[in-house]
Amino acid sequence: MLWALLGTLALTLTFVGIVTVVLVDRSLRNRLAGEAVAITEFNLAVLAPAAGVSAGATPEEVAESGILDRFLDRGPTGVWVEFAGGERVSAGDTRVDVAAGLEQIARSGEIGYQFTEDPGGLALVTAARMPPDGPLYYFVTPATLVVETTRQVALVAAGAGLVALVAGGLLAGGSSRRMLAPVAAEVTVIHRRDQFRAHAASVREMREAAARGEESVRTPYEVREIEGEGGCVRAATIFDNDTDEDERLEVDAVIALLGFKPDLGPIKSWGLTVNKNRIVVNQLMETNVPGVFAAGDIAAVAVKMNLIATCYGQAALAVNVAKNYIDPRASIFPGHSSEKMGQ
Repeated sequence: MLWALLGTLALTLTFVGIVTVVLVDRSLRNRLAGEAVAITEFNLAVLAPAAGVSAGATPEEVAESGILDRFLDRGPTGVWVEFAGGERVSAGDTRVDVAAGLEQIARSGEIGYQFTEDPGGLALVTAARMPPDGPLYYFVTPATLVVETTRQVALVAAGAGLVALVAGGLLAGGSSRRMLAPVAAEVTVIHRRDQFRAHAASVREMREAAARGEESVRTPYEVREIEGEGGCVRAATIFDNDTDEDERLEVDAVIALLGFKPDLGPIKSWGLTVNKNRIVVNQLMETNVPGVFAAGDIAAVAVKMNLIATCYGQAALAVNVAKNYIDPRASIFPGHSSEKMGQ
């Protein structure tokens, strides 16, 4: 149970103080709420209309559509729908207590949520109305669904009271140092050059924290050696890239955020046309092998822009062209979700 995990964290962090435990718990809850609300919005804006479920659907139509099972496939462990006439359709485990205020928020057109205990531990119940005046949908999402949040909790707990060295420029100004800063005794960020590739706002936040003396930012530095004893990190030697001068830092942890090396691996043997370690595609994201598509960083397109937004667009195009390849009757453009909401 997640509460047991948080209890263990509380015992672990006793010497750091109750503030640390509050930060861990708050971080967990905020992340879980954001994930659950996003899932709820996608369920009602995309999945339900795609399954032919509209705001005016009857309890029988909702039950026969199979949409509740599709909802459960996306993470929630329980879902139910309440209709104006008092009818209710449900699937999964819905044994949770719901506050009256949650229904009021959902009826106002917003996505409401509350934390509660279900048979499996801490969970979040979200409620939303199928617009414009449809039934109320409730989703029960277990806290364990957010695996990344659990990893972050573990990182914060491990960093409590430690002296940490964060090495790297891509994410050093981002999530890892932000998680460590509130609880670590000391945080030092180093990078091999003066410029960071993190988001500008994150870099500004990092430099402002350094100016306030809350952490140390050292450029242009790299790690030369890490010393350990008894299976634990004890120190790290860093060097100045301009002078090659060494400096030894006593640290308890070294977090390496040094990027990655792309490798196609066995994909190279698939018979695909490859150019500079990328798979060549046409404007429809089709490779030279019929029925095989590529999108994102791995795809070699005429004009390459390595942005997450661009990769999402390529993926959407590849999926819909693939759908048309499987079923020629299908349209490559499926339409806008906003157009389907009122159907």
